[in-house]
Amino acid sequence: MEDPTSDVQSEKQKGAPGLSITELGLRTRAITVLLGAGINTVGDVLTRLEEGDEALTGLKGFGPKSLADLKERLREHGFALPGEVAPSPEVAEAVLEEEAPEEAAAAAVKAVPEEEMPAVASAVAVEAVPTVPEVAVPGEAPSFGQRLGATFAQAREQLSTGAWLYGAISVLVIVALLLPPISLLERLGIVGYTTVNAENSTVSHPDGLTLSVDPETFTDKLRVRLESVPRLEFLEGSAGAALREAVEALPGYLKVKSPLYEIQTRGEPSQPVMIDVAVPNDALPWETLDLYTWTGEAWEWVSSELHTEVAEHEFIRVRATDVPASLVVVQAGQITPTVSTSLGPDDGPVTAAAGVLDEVNPTGLFLGTDGGFVGDPDSLLQPDEGATYVVLPTLRNWAPGATVNRGLLSDVLTMPEIQEAHIAGIVQLCTERGFAGVDVDYRGVAPDERDAYTAFISALADALRAAGLRLTVVIEPAPPSPPYGGGGGGCDPAA
Repeated sequence: MEDPTSDVQSEKQKGAPGLSITELGLRTRAITVLLGAGINTVGDVLTRLEEGDEALTGLKGFGPKSLADLKERLREHGFALPGEVAPSPEVAEAVLEEEAPEEAAAAAVKAVPEEEMPAVASAVAVEAVPTVPEVAVPGEAPSFGQRLGATFAQAREQLSTGAWLYGAISVLVIVALLLPPISLLERLGIVGYTTVNAENSTVSHPDGLTLSVDPETFTDKLRVRLESVPRLEFLEGSAGAALREAVEALPGYLKVKSPLYEIQTRGEPSQPVMIDVAVPNDALPWETLDLYTWTGEAWEWVSSELHTEVAEHEFIRVRATDVPASLVVVQAGQITPTVSTSLGPDDGPVTAAAGVLDEVNPTGLFLGTDGGFVGDPDSLLQPDEGATYVVLPTLRNWAPGATVNRGLLSDVLTMPEIQEAHIAGIVQLCTERGFAGVDVDYRGVAPDERDAYTAFISALADALRAAGLRLTVVIEPAPPSPPYGGGGGGCDPAA
């Protein structure tokens, strides 16, 4: 005689793997990812899970959290996952035998092993629960209501313990974010910054750094944080991997004399700010001191001016709207000088001076249209393998007694295709003619094109260096500074 209970049970399970994943209550994004991967039914999901979790988490946009949610939904619908125990048939039979018709809604709760109850507690909580407690009779099997009540009690205990554990973990995570080395509040600029404006015009660091603004003209608001890395700690490389890279990239002729100052700002000032760095001890002669900043990729010279008007209060001042992220005082060591001379088309031979010259710069090539040249390279002094000097022809956009051609230079600086052609032409000129490099003497750079000119020179230097060639740059004399001091004089010794 067939068991009607088993027939009902088989009917309930029949066709279940064909259930669409859209019926599981998953999030829209998870459904979209699964459908896009050809996973349309529960059967498709179970097949993938038999291959391992990576078969699903390997899908783009479907991570461990989505996988956990999917497994929870499958358990809620009574599906046994690969490697897990299937729902007990005895429990399902008890539900069918003991449930009255009016309790059919409660019977919809799938019977699952007790150890899996926390995963489905949220689904079970919304189902009907008997309001009258049942008492177990000695010698009799516990009823469904008794078993369900015991399961709820265990689930509540486990959820309570889990909530406490998750709460403790959350507190530890928050504390870790707030304390060093992460210091989330400081990184977000919420703490550790000082507001600089017309009312509070100065902020200082005890290691010798001061940032200030003119209270009569400054109308912006700037948030500033000043820090310093001790000189020895910086040079020894114990201040972190990023600063170790900075030390390794420092030119050999520059000697660090101060701490590395770090300047963090929030806001962009439209008026200049003044940054004063105290002259370090043991830094004579002061005239050889300079300021450099580390960009994260290279060291750059910072225009500055030396102030020695007040004894024992000597400092180096920077005026800028683009506040550098770091500053360090360096002293230029001894640099082997290079003696060079320009050689015009009508000048005589250099034989008499050959013994004292390191470099000769013949003139006669001029910047042309579309990044080309005007002039005859054959008319220039040609390299001589037996000479004691090297030849670097000078490239100009001007000629004595003529107007500076600003337009052609502007094309090179503002049109990438012309600049690339110009750089390629210079490298080709040197490699084909045997020149050791070039000497660039371009003038008339507009104030708003200075950054573009710097970028062009940097790109040209990289291209020449890659070809084993040299670059020298003529710095156009700066106009006299205004009486109030509008910027530093001098030039970058690395140029």
